[in-house]
Amino acid sequence: MSGNNENLGDYLISHVANGKHWKSPLWEIDLSPYRLKIFNVDFGLSLDVIMLGLAFVLCLVLLIPAARRRNLVPINRFAHGVEAIVLYLRDEVVKPFVGEKQSAAWTPFALTLFFFILSLNLIGLIPYMHAATGNISVTGSLALMIFVLINLFGVVHNGVIHYLKGIAPGGIPLPLLLFMYPIEVVSLVAKSGTLAVRLFANMAAGHFLIFSLLGLMAIMKTYLWAGFSLPMSVAMYGFEVFVAFLQAYVFTLLSMLFIGSAIHQDH
Repeated sequence: MSGNNENLGDYLISHVANGKHWKSPLWEIDLSPYRLKIFNVDFGLSLDVIMLGLAFVLCLVLLIPAARRRNLVPINRFAHGVEAIVLYLRDEVVKPFVGEKQSAAWTPFALTLFFFILSLNLIGLIPYMHAATGNISVTGSLALMIFVLINLFGVVHNGVIHYLKGIAPGGIPLPLLLFMYPIEVVSLVAKSGTLAVRLFANMAAGHFLIFSLLGLMAIMKTYLWAGFSLPMSVAMYGFEVFVAFLQAYVFTLLSMLFIGSAIHQDH
């Protein structure tokens, strides 16, 4: 039983951890020869890089045809569904947080963020694929991008001095401000950090639970557990599809909230 436990644990970790070996019943690919080191950092092919590329291709393959119109009307049901998501994100997420004037500029970014993260989440649910959003390195990179955008456009719209002053609440006495300002700076960094942790933790936990339920038969060395583990795994899989949409939405929602609060500091 210890061997099965060990093998299950290794598989769970390999499903969410970045690696150089991609194995399935149909293929076995060693990515270690494909290295590109810059300043001793490996930018070569890995499982995460491949999943990011697949998510990019999936977005192009599905969303470009969905954008086609016939007399300004979507061409099929899938396109109608995509249009409903686009309109909802524009009207309920982008406009309330960045404002009517800025919404035209930020809506494409919010849509790209949502559909790209959604694609990564759904790809991770396909057997023998890799759960890239279950890796803190991937979600941390996305959060770092949001952190840069928060500060960059905060400075662009408010100016350096006004933006730095606006990080802490106005009207605070100087002695208290010296205490509050570092806390507000840490809070600014923590906002982006929570984006990374929330997406990573929710996606990784779901994958761990599904594979743990499936692994009960191997751990207990009996198929009698199939009557429990298989229905529970199917139910959790369906729930994870919902979580994939939910976490893509939450990441996009909070990103636009943080960016909007940096752009409109006075509000």
